[in-house]
Amino acid sequence: MESNGNTKISLIVPVYQAEEYLARCFDSILNQTYKDFEVIVIDDGSEDRSPEICDAYARRDSRFHVFHQKNGGVSVARKAGFEKSSGDILYWIDADDYISPDLLEKTYFLFEEENADIVVYDIADDNNGKIRKVHFTESDLRGWQRRAVQADCSVLWMFASRRSLWKGLKIPVELTYSGEDGYLSLHLFYRARNIVHGCGGMYYQDVANEASSTHRVTSRKFWGSFWMWKERAMIAKCRFPEIFSYCCLNASKAAIKSYCISVVLRDLEDKRKQGLFRWLSHMENHPASISPRDKILRYAIVHRKEWICRLYARHKLK
Repeated sequence: MESNGNTKISLIVPVYQAEEYLARCFDSILNQTYKDFEVIVIDDGSEDRSPEICDAYARRDSRFHVFHQKNGGVSVARKAGFEKSSGDILYWIDADDYISPDLLEKTYFLFEEENADIVVYDIADDNNGKIRKVHFTESDLRGWQRRAVQADCSVLWMFASRRSLWKGLKIPVELTYSGEDGYLSLHLFYRARNIVHGCGGMYYQDVANEASSTHRVTSRKFWGSFWMWKERAMIAKCRFPEIFSYCCLNASKAAIKSYCISVVLRDLEDKRKQGLFRWLSHMENHPASISPRDKILRYAIVHRKEWICRLYARHKLK
C-alpha cells in the first residue's frame, strides 16, 4: 500500500542501550507494506552505539526523526515521544522487539473501516528464535475491558490507539518506577468506544533479552505492580466480580515480592512498606488461594520475621 502523502500514523520507539537489537527493529519498520508513517525515536541517554545507529537510520530515511536526551527512564522517553509525534494513530514499539511487514496494513485500515478507537494485534514471544504466538480476541467492548482489568492487554505495544484517547491522561506518582503500562492500558480501554482485533500482522516481543527492564528486580517495581492490581481489584469488585479474587491474589503476590526484596535492597519508602504490611495483614484470611511458599512469606511479613523474607529475597536477586 503506497503513501497518500498525509501521514496519520506515528510509531514511537524509546531507545536505551539497545545496539544489539536496533537494526532488527528499525528494518522491520522500513519493510512495512504500508508506507505512510513517521517514526519518532527517543534515545534516552544511551551509552552504547545506539545513538549512532539511530542517526544512521535518520540519514537513510526521512520518516525517521531521532531525538537525543539525558537518561530519564522509559516514562520520560515515552512522554517525549508522544509530544514529538504528530500522527492521529499511535503505535508503541520497544527497541528490542520487531513487527511483521504487514502489521500496519492489516491494522490501520480498521481505524477507518470499523471506526475503531483501539486495534489489538496478535503478538508472539521470540525466545532466541523459538516463537510462541499469543492470540486475543473478544466479541464486545465489555469483553475487551475485562481483559484490560485482568491484565491480558496491559502493555502499550500490544495495541494501537487513537491520539484523542490520551488527552488528559497522567501517571500517578505511585507508578513512578513500575506499572505505567498497566495504568495507561486500563484507562485507554475504558475511554474507548470501539475496540477491535486486527486479523493478520504480528508484533514480536524478544523475551530472551536479559537486559530488558522487564527482567530487572526491585522492590519498587513490584510495588507498582501491587498498586495496579489493587486498582484492578477495585474496578473488578464493581464491574467484573468474577475476577475480583484473581486481582486480589495478584496484588498479594506482588506485595510479598516487594516487601521481601525491600528488606535486602532497602529501596522502598517506609510509608509504602507499611502499605504492603497492612494489605497482607488484611488479606491473611482472604479466600483467594496462594501458593504454600507465599503463605509462609505472608506469615513472615505479618509476624515480623524478616529473616525469612531476607532468605527469599537473596534467592530472588541472584
